[in-house]
Amino acid sequence: MTDRTSPAADPPVEGLRARKKRATRELLERVTLRLAVEHGFDHVTAEGIAEAAEVSTRTFFNYFASKEDAAFGHAKAGSGADEPERVVELVRDQPPEVPPLRALRVAVTAFVGELTADKELSRLRCDLVRTHPRLGMRLMDRVVEQERLLTSVVAERTGLDPTGDAYPSVVVAASTAAARSAMVRWMASDSAAQPVTFVEEAFDVLERGFVPAT
Repeated sequence: MTDRTSPAADPPVEGLRARKKRATRELLERVTLRLAVEHGFDHVTAEGIAEAAEVSTRTFFNYFASKEDAAFGHAKAGSGADEPERVVELVRDQPPEVPPLRALRVAVTAFVGELTADKELSRLRCDLVRTHPRLGMRLMDRVVEQERLLTSVVAERTGLDPTGDAYPSVVVAASTAAARSAMVRWMASDSAAQPVTFVEEAFDVLERGFVPAT
């Protein structure tokens, strides 16, 4: 039986300031995607997003460096958002005795749960990437960079060479693929299940060594 236990701590209580920052960030993300659907992403500007969200352009740039970052929800550090790089920190912060695949599972599951809290928003992002190849390439660049960082972290945990040894990069690539396949299944599903359920199922496959469940 797969051990599904993982090191966890009680989540911190979100204060009023943090809730307001999160609400503003999510509003800007939603407005960006809505305007992109209505007018085409190339015709969307940071000024137009700010105006539609009824905030100042300065406020927009307090949260996002560009309209592309707003579309992906890649907020600036310190703006109350969880950066894509946070999954790297979630792995690094786990006790050294936790096996790499387990550490990746815990980190990816936590990150996906936060990133996909709004299914409609996630679907809009996926549609936008499909219709704008330039955005897809930008997203892939971030994924490649994240995999590079995760590979270094796994190498540190195992004492292996991140380039000379296959294990660090392979376990990271497999985890990334598992998360991606889980998201595809979740987006296509009419199930009320949360995305983390699909992620857990995907990592179950990895931890079983790709043996079908019985």
